[in-house]
Amino acid sequence: MIEVSLSGFQAECKLDLEVGQEGEALIELGENERTTLRVSAVRKSQTDGHIFVGFRLSEPDRVWRECVAALEVGHTSYDLMH
Repeated sequence: MIEVSLSGFQAECKLDLEVGQEGEALIELGENERTTLRVSAVRKSQTDGHIFVGFRLSEPDRVWRECVAALEVGHTSYDLMH
């Protein structure tokens, strides 16, 4: 995952996904922090042989919202771990 926001994320993807395709994403956000979210692929790009897909979330859950909030205020790895 290279970008996150309250409404979605961008990640390297090894699956052959098409823009508009919908599905579920199982995401590990930290130690013992996992979430499964309904997503749809909204953009796709290729850089240096890597494929990146932008996903929009149907509805962010509590775990996702807390992670994004922590990233918005965290400044060090210690901040992000706590």
